[in-house]
Amino acid sequence: MISRLHRRGSRLALLLAGALLLVSAPLFADPAETKLIKVIRDDPAYKVRMQAVRVLTKRLESARRPISPEAMEALVGALSKDDSHLVRGLVAFSLGTVGDRRAQSALEAALKDENAFVRAQAEHAIAELKQRAPSPTPTPTPTPTPTPRPGNVGGKVALFVSVESMPGVDIPRSMLDRLDALLRAESSSGRVALIKDRTPGYAFRGSIASRRVEPTSDGKTKVSLGVRVTVLTHPDNNLRHVFSSQASAAVGKSSPEAVSRLELKLLEAAAKAAMKDALAEILK
Repeated sequence: MISRLHRRGSRLALLLAGALLLVSAPLFADPAETKLIKVIRDDPAYKVRMQAVRVLTKRLESARRPISPEAMEALVGALSKDDSHLVRGLVAFSLGTVGDRRAQSALEAALKDENAFVRAQAEHAIAELKQRAPSPTPTPTPTPTPTPRPGNVGGKVALFVSVESMPGVDIPRSMLDRLDALLRAESSSGRVALIKDRTPGYAFRGSIASRRVEPTSDGKTKVSLGVRVTVLTHPDNNLRHVFSSQASAAVGKSSPEAVSRLELKLLEAAAKAAMKDALAEILK
């Protein structure tokens, strides 16, 4: 009798020890998430880090639980410390997509980032957070909505084209309209179908990232223009890549008309170069 009680007590002790181990383990331990966090922090290739951010963001969007402190710490750390502006910009975009207001202060700090692309993505993310409920953790949804994959229209890649202004860059509306026309003209190939609705595909968001007009030592006027094309999936707006091109030239006459004509030529050259790379990305 005493022996049986002893055995029962031993089994009970083992069960209690197992329960204590379960309680003491992290509530949301996720090996896959841990691996993604390590890649975001340590991988030397910025493209690999970007892909890890994309995958982690998808997991966080579909999870029915608050974001773990480890994941939040990794994303916020990458936003402020990653040496690639593409990674920092993608992280800012992702934090807005996930919608966790714990990232608010980090995004506000990113508004002072040295790179205009990062600042723009942080501004967009803060606007996204303001549209959400003030709760510090997102409300779980019963059934996550699947993200549409990039598709096609009649065998062609579906493409939505738009333009936007960049914070701190003074661009006339007429130049943005011209950029929009150039992007659409460059997209009119036999393998691309321009769309205006929410058909799944890709989106090109064009912007004039820099514009400088300055005198040179030999009395001419130097004009420089930078065009950026951001590639996203459509309509879910997941960042895929950013392509930039810079064009510059000098004009002997400093009249506004001469400078304006040169700017349009440089805009066309930079837009074509950036679009060439962007189209290659979605058609490969």
